[in-house]
Amino acid sequence: MSVKDNWKNTGKGLGKSFAGVGKSIIKSVKVGADRILDEEPRDENGNVVQTDLRESWSEVGHSFGNTGKSLGKAVSGTAKKVVKKVDEVDETPVE
Repeated sequence: MSVKDNWKNTGKGLGKSFAGVGKSIIKSVKVGADRILDEEPRDENGNVVQTDLRESWSEVGHSFGNTGKSLGKAVSGTAKKVVKKVDEVDETPVE
């Protein structure tokens, strides 16, 4: 994968991660408000329906983890390219 692709994946991953954070925050606020107002969703037997907050926040964590890996690859690839260019310049004969 090229350095450009790694940076592209990093950007997409950041967008996806922050979108996930926003959605999870909204979901958390709704669940909290429902609990405060005693309006938690219930099934036909009157039992409280479990929320999927844990899964939602877990997805956010995994998304940030994958984005971090992409960022590391992008930075590493960029650094290698810079070192290679510097080495090429150093080897150029001085006239």
